[in-house]
Formats: sequence, C-alpha cells, structure tokens
Amino acid sequence: MLRVNFVLACEIVPHRHCISGEFRVRQLKDKVAVVTGGSSGIGQAIALALAKSGCKLAVVGTSRKRINGTLALLARGKRHKGYVCDVSDRTAVLALADAVETDFGRVDIIVNNAGITSSAPFADFDMALFDLIIMTNFFGVVNCCHAFLPKLQSQGRGHIVNMSSMLGFVGGTQPVGLRGDKARHTRLHGVALG
Repeated sequence: MLRVNFVLACEIVPHRHCISGEFRVRQLKDKVAVVTGGSSGIGQAIALALAKSGCKLAVVGTSRKRINGTLALLARGKRHKGYVCDVSDRTAVLALADAVETDFGRVDIIVNNAGITSSAPFADFDMALFDLIIMTNFFGVVNCCHAFLPKLQSQGRGHIVNMSSMLGFVGGTQPVGLRGDKARHTRLHGVALG
C-alpha cells in the first residue's frame, strides 16, 4: 500500500509572519472531504490521511470493490461513505455533488485526484483511450469543480484541491496521455473560499 505523509496544502496558513517559516494546520475534524480516485493509489493515501485528521469522507471511484476496500481501512466510528462515479460524466458528477450534500449536510473539501493513463508510445497510442484519458483527467476536474463550487460558495467557504503531475511540465514520449492532460490543468491547483 502507498504511504503518504499528507498535509492539505490549502489548509496551511502563515502563523504570524510569513518570513518566520512557522505554519499551523487548521483543524480538519468533522470536515466533509470528497476524494475522487480515492479507492486506490495516491487518492487512497489522501483519503486515509484526511480520515486520520478527523475528516468525514466521501470516497469516489469507479469500482465498488476498491471503494469498499478503502472504506474498510478507514477509522471505525467515523461517518464515511463510498460513491461509484465516472468523473468524465458531467451528469453523474452533478448527481454525486447532490448526493454528498444530502448524505453529509455540507461539503468542505474537494480533492480532484481521479486519473488514468497509458504507457504506450505515441506512435502506438490508441486515440480512443487518449480521449478517455482527457475526459477523465482534465474534464473530470472541470466537472467536479463545476458541480461542487456552487455548494462551497453557498456555504461561504471551502477548499478545492486539484492534483496534477510533474509530467505536465516535462517533455518526452511516454506516457503521452498523462503529459497532455496534466499540462492542461496545472494552473488549476487549488481554490480556497472564505
């Protein structure tokens, strides 16, 4: 299992003086966090870290079995729920946002982490797969931001964290799908409201 020491970047705020380098982490206890791609890999590590910090989680993925596996790893006694959703499907993401708000009463943090890739060389790359990668990795972020932002705005506060990859900044031939879509949203890293 991937192990990540995680601090929600947008929750770190300067403590008195930025120059001093001292930081404090805002309380995450009982915050409602949505983690797309939360059923495996980095997303699962983020979900576990947020749960350890006291968040209530909405774990989002495309496999009920993997979502249930993540939920089984989370702290007992906390309210966590899994949601099967393809983030490339705008209608499904709008329904997801409504379901999470109904189930938890609010949404505080969105972590857009869902992503897929292929390691095929560009000359051999299946363009239908490339379209799916772009729809998931780029438009999945757009869909989630579009669906959840009005809910955060109506509350007057919240955080959106958009994960990306260094591959969006680096040239090369492999993996072309991940490089292209990650470059598209490297400027969309995070939004804090309130």
